[in-house]
Amino acid sequence: MGKIKNIKIINLDDGKCQYPDDWHRINPYGIPDGKGKFVSVVEAKNSKKYDVPHFVFATNMRQNSYKDIKKIYDACIEDWPKFKQIIEMQVAPPDISWHEDPSYYSMLKAHQESPFLGIFNIIATDDPCFDSGATVPYGIFIERNKK
Repeated sequence: MGKIKNIKIINLDDGKCQYPDDWHRINPYGIPDGKGKFVSVVEAKNSKKYDVPHFVFATNMRQNSYKDIKKIYDACIEDWPKFKQIIEMQVAPPDISWHEDPSYYSMLKAHQESPFLGIFNIIATDDPCFDSGATVPYGIFIERNKK
């Protein structure tokens, strides 16, 4: 698995997650260090082009709910105010049913060139899909304590 050169750690109640030290740690749920169960990341498509950092946070939910997006994005804005501009710059992908519309490809190109935000869950070593021989994105995963 990929090793992270300069790391920071989120302590969880049953493990830890190491992440690159240039990522921004936020706390949208107010979870004290050592109390969360899972870790998620906010990432932007075209992040290098728009100089958008990654945001990492502890959560007690395996999957983040769409109803929590505002809370998560507000924590990103509080940490990095330019994030508000990134939200406004997003261009949603066009509906595939519009593919015959003459403007479809220009809308698709606008989407492909824009920043587009996503919230992703970090895999844990106790997840049935975890493969210790596989490469995980950015080399980060949740390492559960041995039982």
